[in-house]
Amino acid sequence: MRPVSESSVSEGRTKPPKPFTEATLLAAMEHASRYVEDKDLKAALDDDESHSGGIGTPATRADVIEKLVHAGYMERKGKQLHSTEAGRTLVDVVSPRLRDVSLTADMERSLGDVEHGGAHADAVYEEFRGYARAIPADAAANVKAERVGQSGGKTESYGRCPRCGGNVVKRGKTWTCSTNRNEKQADGTWKRTDGCGYRIFPTIAGKTLTDAQVRKVLGGQAVLVKGFTSKSGKKFDARLVADKERGVAFDFGK
Repeated sequence: MRPVSESSVSEGRTKPPKPFTEATLLAAMEHASRYVEDKDLKAALDDDESHSGGIGTPATRADVIEKLVHAGYMERKGKQLHSTEAGRTLVDVVSPRLRDVSLTADMERSLGDVEHGGAHADAVYEEFRGYARAIPADAAANVKAERVGQSGGKTESYGRCPRCGGNVVKRGKTWTCSTNRNEKQADGTWKRTDGCGYRIFPTIAGKTLTDAQVRKVLGGQAVLVKGFTSKSGKKFDARLVADKERGVAFDFGK
């Protein structure tokens, strides 16, 4: 090991990125793939054979900016574009997935699959519909979480809904998709009026699930749970996996 004969520390200051102008923001929208690391998703965004490439089209990009300004989410300061407080709040409450340009890339790839016969149009439509339906529900859940957090409580997401892509939250003792809305009927029963309907009941085959187990299941893991009780009264162990139709399902694979 060589001895260090001399060292020095220099003080510097990092500079924040320059604010967008309309020209640089339009360029960033057109070349959005520079913000994506995955090679396949980059290619899907850059593909200008099936679409114009990037986010939006040459005919719609400028209009998107105008709509953001008109809605109060962005403002002009000279030639520069700046987010407003309302715009920054919107960014804070929407799903991180929606803020990620890779979502657009993923959607473009799905559309390309439909065009080339690799996916069914109805399935892709339902996938996109699930994304759209989750947007206001996720935002509302995040706003509620912020308000509850300020009062000392908390509302958190346990993972993504395997049915529609929304957040799964806990209401009472049940884990349910944040898109679900229920109304009390005249006979005292509750009826779902909106949402995808996905939920995980707290007790499966006599075994009460924990938050940690549900979080792992929704994260894509097969979680070993011991002590289930069969209908005949026998104890058994099994792995639980997420199931978009039943909430969770047993996996007896080795």
